[in-house]
Amino acid sequence: MNIPNPVPITCTEDDDDATSTLIRSLPGMDDVTEEYDVLSHSEVPRNRAHNREEELMHASFMSSMNSTVRIEINDEDRGSLNAFAASAILRKCKQQVFRPYSYLLLFIGWRPFGRERFNYHWGWKILNLVYPLFIMSLLFYTYTYELLACQGKLDIDGNDHDWDDITTGMPTHVGHRVAPSHDVPISPTAEALTTEATKHNGMFFNCNHIFTSYIIPDVLHFVAFCLGFWYFRIQDNEQMYALIEQVFLLITPLPRGMQTQTDMIKSMRRILLLGALWILATLAIQGIFLGAFGFEDFSVQVPKLPYVWNIFLLCVDVVGSLIVNSINTAVVVNYAVQCETIIIYAESIKDQLLEKSSRLQNIMHDLYRVWQAILRLNGAMSNMTSLCAFYFAERFVIGLCLLFLNKHHLALIWAYRSVFPMMWLVILCFPVIQALRVNGTLEELREYSMEVRVFGYQNSSVEEIDSFQQFIANGKINVKLMCIPVKRSFVYGSLILTVFILIILMQTGVLTGKSTFF
Repeated sequence: MNIPNPVPITCTEDDDDATSTLIRSLPGMDDVTEEYDVLSHSEVPRNRAHNREEELMHASFMSSMNSTVRIEINDEDRGSLNAFAASAILRKCKQQVFRPYSYLLLFIGWRPFGRERFNYHWGWKILNLVYPLFIMSLLFYTYTYELLACQGKLDIDGNDHDWDDITTGMPTHVGHRVAPSHDVPISPTAEALTTEATKHNGMFFNCNHIFTSYIIPDVLHFVAFCLGFWYFRIQDNEQMYALIEQVFLLITPLPRGMQTQTDMIKSMRRILLLGALWILATLAIQGIFLGAFGFEDFSVQVPKLPYVWNIFLLCVDVVGSLIVNSINTAVVVNYAVQCETIIIYAESIKDQLLEKSSRLQNIMHDLYRVWQAILRLNGAMSNMTSLCAFYFAERFVIGLCLLFLNKHHLALIWAYRSVFPMMWLVILCFPVIQALRVNGTLEELREYSMEVRVFGYQNSSVEEIDSFQQFIANGKINVKLMCIPVKRSFVYGSLILTVFILIILMQTGVLTGKSTFF
């Protein structure tokens, strides 16, 4: 009996009975049906056992999701929340730090107007061409006006007379000029001779020592302005912005990353606020000088020119002085903010090293980034800050000499002579202290790295620790000013030397002459 070829049929567990009935209805398929029944009944329990095993595995997976894996998901969510919070804090930093500093750079001509606008039309291009020329012209005008007016009374020889002698009626000789008393009448001839002597002594320059008191500081200041113009405007350098953003991103995964970022913003805002207060202090000191010496000594009196025009020229000089001091502030603030950012980053590396929360290889990567930031800081920005620091130091020394040699007994003049050197000392010490803090933090890092060799570090081998020690020892990079590493020993030595020089000058009478106190 010939058996026809069976047709392949796909069966499921629920269709076993129907399939068996269908096969039995075919002729000659009784034996095949019995074999099929045996196979199907033996396969069904196996499939049911397999399904039951899958259900148990699924239940176990769901229960594990409620315990262990659930915590991992929360950690990932927290990391994403930290990244979101870091971006929000960085946006806050741009609004509270970057934007005010950008406005300052726009004011002094180191950033072009409207560059980030979508419609950068020809009007912005003309403004960006005219405004830097206007700033440079205003700087030259201010330098010349202060020289002709002898602003600040920085002449030691010509301003050490006693005004009490003038008020008591005794004539006092001032260089080639004679300060007449109020009680003694002056003849027309004597008045003409006095006027002629005044013109001869101060027709163009109203004081002495103009080269050391005015020309050298102004040349240094203008060179610093040209370097800043090339650095910020021509090169479009955003080193400070890039450093802050890099440190923000690198400290975000740390346990105290958000708090460190908040402290960074507070520190940088404090630096900007101090810079703004210093600019206002310079304007206030000019007001004190005007009240102490009068309008004639504060301004240039152009003959045959109406009084209103002389006041207008003085107002232009005040605006120019504001720009001059804003340039000084822009340089010092940029340098101080970069130093503060490097300090915060180095402090975070030191905390990781003490807590042993990061691998030595990662710490070496972070230290290398710090050294790269210091090398960039020691470039053009350090040169600009060094020029400004020399400018500040010269003004401070001149003001200190005038304070010791001052013979005026008016309270307002004493106040001016006392505040003038202090103003320049503050702006001089600010970048020096910041550079000193950076180098001090790096020195602490080197000291803490010695503990790694003694006590070990995580599971690092001796070879890895020795490699880390060699890396630290070879990376002796320090912040410099005037091409000199700013270290604690150098600063203390300079202070001690300066104090002893002042004591010698006082004792020999070079600074104070015969004095009861000094």
